[in-house]
Amino acid sequence: MIALYKFPKAGVDRERLREESFARQHIAHKGAEDFSHQDFWPLMRRYLRKEKTYLDVQAGTGGWVIFLHDEGYRAEGVDPSRRVAHAISEYEPDIPVRVAEPTHLPYTDGSLDGIVAIGALESLKETSAALREWRRVLREDGTLFLQVPSANLLRRLTYLPLKHLEYLTKTALGQTPVFSAYLFTPAELSRLVRKAGFAVVDIIPHELPDTDA
Repeated sequence: MIALYKFPKAGVDRERLREESFARQHIAHKGAEDFSHQDFWPLMRRYLRKEKTYLDVQAGTGGWVIFLHDEGYRAEGVDPSRRVAHAISEYEPDIPVRVAEPTHLPYTDGSLDGIVAIGALESLKETSAALREWRRVLREDGTLFLQVPSANLLRRLTYLPLKHLEYLTKTALGQTPVFSAYLFTPAELSRLVRKAGFAVVDIIPHELPDTDA
């Protein structure tokens, strides 16, 4: 895994900015096509079952949990921000959304059929702890849908050297780095999920903007 860092301005509360940003980016501004056109959606749909219950971890703006609900799936969500969870519930009261950390889910062992973690794992420092927790709450035949940014060749040749230069320059100037996200190779991700007790069924690459874009 490759760790990426940001250098926020002094006095900036990053968590508060996240809450305000997600509260503004309301799901009402998006349609089903924004999600159904994702190139990994056909793979997800192949494994999803309408009669089963799926949890959206780090629900954020509520995009995926509301999309799955509107598509007829039994979907629930969790997010560490009370304000963000409230915004989702306010828009769609029929969807259960709880305030919880992704490493400490308020579910009993083996109580969920699936977990959807789109853009979630990379933002967690304790990736292994999160994966073990997700394995705990899933049924024996449960399914985990992961989407993470890849440390592909293009990023290694262009983006990462620039980020490394930024890190060296700003730390030399006395600025404090703050963890932002991880990049994974397919092999690294496979090792992590297998170690947590999962079997890897499918891996597909797809294009995403840079994690801090």
